[in-house]
Amino acid sequence: MTVYMLFYEHDPVVRHDMGGFRKVWVLAEELRRVGHHVVVFAPRGSRPRGDVAVDVVDVPTVDVPGLRPLFLYALLFLLPLLRAGRRRPDCIYTRPQHSPLPVMLARLLRVPLVVEINGDSHHHYLTLGASRWRLAFVDTMDRFLARRADLVIPITAGLARMLEERHGVPPARMRIIASGSDPGLFRPLAAAACRRTLGLDVDSPWVGFVGSFFRYQGIDTLIDAAPAVLRACPRARFLLIGDGVMRQEWSRRVEASGLGSAFHFTGQVPYADVPTYIGALNLCVAPFLGTRGETSPLKIFDYLACGRPVVTSRIDAVEDIIASCEAVIPVPPEDAEALARAILQVLRRSRPCGKAQCARADVRRRAP
Repeated sequence: MTVYMLFYEHDPVVRHDMGGFRKVWVLAEELRRVGHHVVVFAPRGSRPRGDVAVDVVDVPTVDVPGLRPLFLYALLFLLPLLRAGRRRPDCIYTRPQHSPLPVMLARLLRVPLVVEINGDSHHHYLTLGASRWRLAFVDTMDRFLARRADLVIPITAGLARMLEERHGVPPARMRIIASGSDPGLFRPLAAAACRRTLGLDVDSPWVGFVGSFFRYQGIDTLIDAAPAVLRACPRARFLLIGDGVMRQEWSRRVEASGLGSAFHFTGQVPYADVPTYIGALNLCVAPFLGTRGETSPLKIFDYLACGRPVVTSRIDAVEDIIASCEAVIPVPPEDAEALARAILQVLRRSRPCGKAQCARADVRRRAP
């Protein structure tokens, strides 16, 4: 089977190997591994570093807000249509595009359209302060795409409920496929060896975060929690792994709070090296804001696959993970005192968390 994957996401800072972006490439390579021919149509500059074992069509971009998505949507229609003259696809797979063109493309080529829903667009734009006209447009396009797809793949039960209640998508046309981790890449490693590899203090307890630097990640709450952690555990250090639009603001907050010696910003690191960074940590955090919205956070699965305990905000998007895994410690969102207490609870343990090791088995059960 030949699968055309249409891919458009944009981050003004991170262009390669961002977690949510990487998932597309992993899916494409898995489809190829089981015998399918895959062609990924993606913005130029977004493919992972290194070799990619699938065919890729680099889509030119125009880096002008407003014009960028319009230009990309048009090319994500025209380039697959032209490519189909050489090898017609058997299926088109896309994430939401605020355009009718994926539906038109599938109809012209007379092939099924599969749409993956990995977030709530309405909620995302609402938190960005979008106008009611923008929200109405987003809702209209999401409804148009979801209701005309042959198969819709929400990544959580909450997104499936949203699609049914808000957009009228019948449950019979949906299949929930949750996010997971690659336990072959993300695996438990010796903390001391990882710290020596990375040049980190071997004897300090390390608290870490991995991900894109967006406000909803809640790193402001971690910065607010840090003084209480350091009063009780002066040798503790905080490792922020990644990059994004909030890096400068968070760096300024750290310095203004007198925490510069305790926080370390790595910048973006190669995807293959992320397990080493997680392996250097005593515990990992995912302190999402209460407004995070429905999603399936990959980072929590990666943390658990590496055998590390996790402190996370108790929001609807992670309730299923909290209920199924005792190594995930929930705290109220945007509560710095509760976050500090939970971090100290883990740091005071004299032995590694056995529950986190058990959680890796749960992650393996989720793997393909």
